Amino acid sequence: MKIKAVIAAAGCSLRMRQFKPLLDINGYPMIVWAVLNLKNAGVDEICVVTGRDTMKIERVLEAFNIMLIRNEAYQTTDMLTSIKIGLNAIMDKTTEGVFLLPGDNPMIHPSTIKALRQAFEKEQPSVLYPIYNKERTHPPLINSECFDRIMTYQGSGGLKHALHDFEQSSRQLELTDQGTSLDADYPGDYEELQAYANKYFGISKGLCEKIIEEVELPIQIKEHSNAVASLAIHMGEKLIQNGYALDLTIIESGALLHDILRTKPNHAAEGKLFLQDKGYTALADMVGNHMSLEHVKTPGLNEETIVYLADKLRKETKQITIKKRYEASLKYYKENASIRKRIENDIRKAEKLQEEYEVVTGEKLSDW
Repeated sequence: MKIKAVIAAAGCSLRMRQFKPLLDINGYPMIVWAVLNLKNAGVDEICVVTGRDTMKIERVLEAFNIMLIRNEAYQTTDMLTSIKIGLNAIMDKTTEGVFLLPGDNPMIHPSTIKALRQAFEKEQPSVLYPIYNKERTHPPLINSECFDRIMTYQGSGGLKHALHDFEQSSRQLELTDQGTSLDADYPGDYEELQAYANKYFGISKGLCEKIIEEVELPIQIKEHSNAVASLAIHMGEKLIQNGYALDLTIIESGALLHDILRTKPNHAAEGKLFLQDKGYTALADMVGNHMSLEHVKTPGLNEETIVYLADKLRKETKQITIKKRYEASLKYYKENASIRKRIENDIRKAEKLQEEYEVVTGEKLSDW
């Protein structure tokens, strides 16, 4: 199905007292996170409706192939007006559904977007509402049959009242993603969003570079980390093209920082503690697990295992096979049966991940 998205970012941010779309979260403006998470779920056709500071928003989004359109009357109109402007710009005969997302509700995981899309494609309700903690949250996914009603609605009550007549033919999907309920109306909300991002998401490349400078990482380790990041991002992009929903931001930042304390003994554990002290919980877990799959919670191809696999396929900056990568470790621990067993188990798991990737994408990693 052809699913698109409209992001309403035309408000004045009066309650926040700062312009919300450009507020920083882990090195990216809030509006960038909203676009990234939709893109990383395979939603490529996105319209962002702007109002205040349009040129600034256009600058931070210029790298994305998306539509931007301005609500010229943003100071005197409500969010429904911006939604109408966005729908009018993006909908055509091929459009079967549209996610509607407020610009200050950016930290929705790509896997949640995918889950909503799959449920919508299966049931094709008039509206699919995400539910978190028994409350309707964002973003609703609107069937094209509702578009005319939204566009012609002139009453009060915003989108909720505009869609009232479709209540019986709408559905709800229970979710565990707290990010669907987190917006940034007030300064306290913004702090909560930042804490949530630290717990579940990655950070920008710019922030990674500052951390790398802080620890004075040797050039050969930086080059290795860049090589791992390049491969990991490529793998993530290919998997998204084949239906996966992945946070490319944590893949990139996890790969760039996986060896952040490689100059120290037990560098994975030390790196985890270092990033935990900075508040980056999700990154800390990834760095702590990059040496072995033993403690990885979720099996199969995901952000954590992609970084792990990319690291095992690069010896410094050179391409290498998984068996070759572990050859020295097996030789070093040839007299230690328990460690050899763990290494051999990691080899089997890594080779299984590589096989899974190559089946899904049709691409041989040895060719990349």
